[in-house]
Amino acid sequence: MKLALMLLAAAALPLAAQERHGRVEIDHKSGIARFIYTVNGRSDTSVVGRNPTIRVPRGVPVEIRVVGSNTALYRFESSQAAVPLPEVETVTSLILRSAPYMPELQKVAAALGGRGGDSDAAAAEAMAAMAESDRRDLSEAASAIRLAAARVDVAVQGRAGIQQLQTTTLYALERMRFGVAPEEATVELQELLPVPVSCGNDAPVRLPTARNLLASVFETARAQAALGEALAGPAFSDVKSWQATYDSALVEKSRAARMLDDYESLVTSAYQLEQLVGIVGGACSALALDTVAARAGSARRMTITALPRSERELARVATLPKVEWTVTVQPRVLISPALSIGGLAAPTARFPRWGTATSGTSTVVARTGTSDARFSAAGVLGFTYGVLDQRHINGTAFWLPEIVVGAGSTPTFGVGIAASRTFLRIGVGAAWMRSRQLVGLSEGSVLADPSELSTTDTYGKPRMYVSLSIFDWSPLAARLQ
Repeated sequence: MKLALMLLAAAALPLAAQERHGRVEIDHKSGIARFIYTVNGRSDTSVVGRNPTIRVPRGVPVEIRVVGSNTALYRFESSQAAVPLPEVETVTSLILRSAPYMPELQKVAAALGGRGGDSDAAAAEAMAAMAESDRRDLSEAASAIRLAAARVDVAVQGRAGIQQLQTTTLYALERMRFGVAPEEATVELQELLPVPVSCGNDAPVRLPTARNLLASVFETARAQAALGEALAGPAFSDVKSWQATYDSALVEKSRAARMLDDYESLVTSAYQLEQLVGIVGGACSALALDTVAARAGSARRMTITALPRSERELARVATLPKVEWTVTVQPRVLISPALSIGGLAAPTARFPRWGTATSGTSTVVARTGTSDARFSAAGVLGFTYGVLDQRHINGTAFWLPEIVVGAGSTPTFGVGIAASRTFLRIGVGAAWMRSRQLVGLSEGSVLADPSELSTTDTYGKPRMYVSLSIFDWSPLAARLQ
């Protein structure tokens, strides 16, 4: 009784302000979750199984995390914070048409021969000036085309270009397919990126590739127009006199036309690669989804869905199917009851059966057998509250009182105390068991007639019992899987 009063007094004391928070970690492969509860820097961990229900004090934040996963291969959705993931188009095959645009171009004739004499010296001088202007425009346009081709070549084949980023990304995915952790598999890719990519990123990475390509296209279009005007000038009116220069200029013009025809596919590939690099570059094995906190009178439930990505490069590595988990966070109430089913053991619960026997010429009261009620099934109802309930910290709780009702052939009622760890509860106390007792008689009493034997069903003195019961199935189910 003193122990019970002490426990009740401790439960009634107000708790000092404590810094508390929880974290649920769900293993992607097994689906088994564990709960980590931290109070003032001290953490306790317990396995809570699939789709767990977490009991925490009101207002305590619980962070939901998925671990043992790979965000490059799987995307996660939750009912609280659904993150729309843009559909990523499949990156096309290596861009064959992006072969170097920089073969050495033939030099445009540096000096053009003079034309035949003219009787009018002033007209000849004016024509020479116009020819010189055309040759200068031609040289500048050709230089602009060569520079644009050089930029395209760097954007496609240079460091951190389309080809290097694409092959590095595919190599990282291949390493992941053979079990390398995503943080390790993407080290080389991260070194090529201009800025770090955050864990679980789904946004495109802004690379300079597309910008450089578009700048080259702009310069090429302007240079092509200038080249056309120069070729139409008076310096090249007599094609036969300038055949070599004219043919070389036509090659430059044709090359510029091909670059303009191919720019759309190159830029599209660069945009698609930005999306793929953003997903793979931000790959991580653990992802924090959201934080929930229980409130008075209501529970919070989060549904998490993990879906393999559908993009071709990612789908071939994502081998786990779609899976869904739920985590329920409930507030702790003032008094928490728990009903369980288990077994009851009372070592001294053996009761005599009474009848009559003949002793000489007399009829006497005698034992005719024994009723064994030491072991039976039982329903157990326990109550825990306050500091007695530590299930949210380390899975333990103390139950006061524990009420036991026997389900065997001998009606039983008992009261005691109990302690539990995760799903198993052990209790001890006193039990009253109904048995048949003599009324006004004792063993050996002489009866005038056997019909004078008088008995009644009654609850005798209490007997010590030990109970063992299971009251929370989710941790047990997690251990059986």
